[in-house]
Amino acid sequence: IQARMNSKRFKGKTLKVLKNKPLLSWVIESAKKVNTNTEVIVATSTNPEDDPIDLFCNENQTPIFRGDDENVYSRYRNIVDDYGPELRTIIRLTADNPLVPSKLIDAVLSTHLKKGNFYTSNIVNRTMPRGLDVEVISSKYFNSIIEARLTEDEKEHVTLELRKNIQKYKYSNFEYSKYQKYPDVRLCIDYEYDLLSINKALEYHDTNDLEDIIEFLDKEAKSSITEQTRIDGIEW
Repeated sequence: IQARMNSKRFKGKTLKVLKNKPLLSWVIESAKKVNTNTEVIVATSTNPEDDPIDLFCNENQTPIFRGDDENVYSRYRNIVDDYGPELRTIIRLTADNPLVPSKLIDAVLSTHLKKGNFYTSNIVNRTMPRGLDVEVISSKYFNSIIEARLTEDEKEHVTLELRKNIQKYKYSNFEYSKYQKYPDVRLCIDYEYDLLSINKALEYHDTNDLEDIIEFLDKEAKSSITEQTRIDGIEW
């Protein structure tokens, strides 16, 4: 789970409270419910600003790895190096996507393993609400040879180079009809506005049912427009 405190758009968002717990807690809990044999690791930086993430993980018995602040790719590469050949697959989640369900993570991972893919995600061609992002990547992608050719943007945005050259790899774009009719809904927390909107939806629907929340936010989305970041033509 990739996490940081120094977001330019919404500083400190990783530990901002959604309903009754920090964003990071939502993602950790969902990741720990994945049925396949996995280990949940929070990957943050050695920047002192990220010390609160370290403290939170230690208090909640969650493994944490701290690495380079800007070269996020190297955090993953170092984790792969530390674990060695027993680590074959990386599931990449981010702390600003608090509502990604464990069933969706399981489904993307299952597709990846069954097809023997190098890369599987639901973001190559987006059909789901933004904020349900799941990427499953072969650990072979994280090595010093690939790192040496990456641009600064590609080091910061971990799978950017892979997605720009996706035809070189065996991959699948995971689609799930249940959420495909809501492409404009934002379940990610990029701005304080996103946090307020999702908190409002969670207060309205006490059950935390994702479909109810998506339908609620879909009505809100039709009355607002939020610009999305693009890097080298790739939405991020």
